[in-house]
Amino acid sequence: MKRILLPCIFLMCVVAVIVVSCTKKNNTTGPKPGLNQVFSALVTTPQNFTITVGISETIRGADGTILSFYPNSFKDKSGNIITSGNVSLSLVEMYTPGDMMANRAATVTGSGAFLQSSGQIRITATMNGEEVFANKYGVAFIKMGTEPSEMMLYYGNNQNNDSLVTWTMSDTAGNPGAVATSADSVTYGGNVSLMYVFDTATNFNYINCDLLPGTTTQSTRIFITMPDGSYTLDNTEVFLVIPSLNSMTQNRIGSYDPTTHTIKFGDDGSQVPVGVAYELAIITNKNGSYYYDEISGTTTAADMTLTAAMAPETLGDILSRIHAL
Repeated sequence: MKRILLPCIFLMCVVAVIVVSCTKKNNTTGPKPGLNQVFSALVTTPQNFTITVGISETIRGADGTILSFYPNSFKDKSGNIITSGNVSLSLVEMYTPGDMMANRAATVTGSGAFLQSSGQIRITATMNGEEVFANKYGVAFIKMGTEPSEMMLYYGNNQNNDSLVTWTMSDTAGNPGAVATSADSVTYGGNVSLMYVFDTATNFNYINCDLLPGTTTQSTRIFITMPDGSYTLDNTEVFLVIPSLNSMTQNRIGSYDPTTHTIKFGDDGSQVPVGVAYELAIITNKNGSYYYDEISGTTTAADMTLTAAMAPETLGDILSRIHAL
């Protein structure tokens, strides 16, 4: 019995070691990187400022956004007002669909409805390496073109590896500064600019100057046939731009058919409106090699089907092309 038992025990130990070894090896691969990471090279380099706390101070971004800080504008993670010291503040301005595409910051609501945008920004603030938060401050967006006479303030959040910005309208009933009109003006450096001014913003991170245009138009999905099976939802992003709204969204809720190499933009409840002029941009990153295609159409149509002709592009060329949309 002992002669039979010992070899069996030894064999079981060997199998156990192999199983554990394989499990460890598989675990080391980890999850696939999200699209935020895949397209991180497109992200706009932030502008950096140092703000003196406890006094009134105003700064202006390179694209014209004006931020006004008050003596009580900053608070710590416990909610205590910070009264002295310096805050390191970074600012990213996104006034065009190309800016929004580069930063994967769509201008749509959580339900997928398009917002008409007059620009968005992202603010991060730290003191001594620790994140600090907004109590109350002012933000003014440049009025671009012939936008509506009134805009609303939206706050956004994008925390996860592959999440999209989720926008929430600020409380207009309790915060009258959450509505701005095109009659607002700001003087900065001796120059007067026509802007949408929100003087009681209470959040950092993503901030949007937007309007939810009422629409009853039919909505649709878009089917994009890719050249082959190497273009998947793990390395490819589809962006839809509606120039008339200065608005952009990416493939928020979609699917991929490996048999036909088709990406479905949106689900059955998609909010892509029918009958609007559009621009479609498709970007793929295959292990650092970029591919791009741009499809300009007259207007969106029900269950429209498009074919992507992907071609190699440099990162710089892609940035130039999306910023020209």
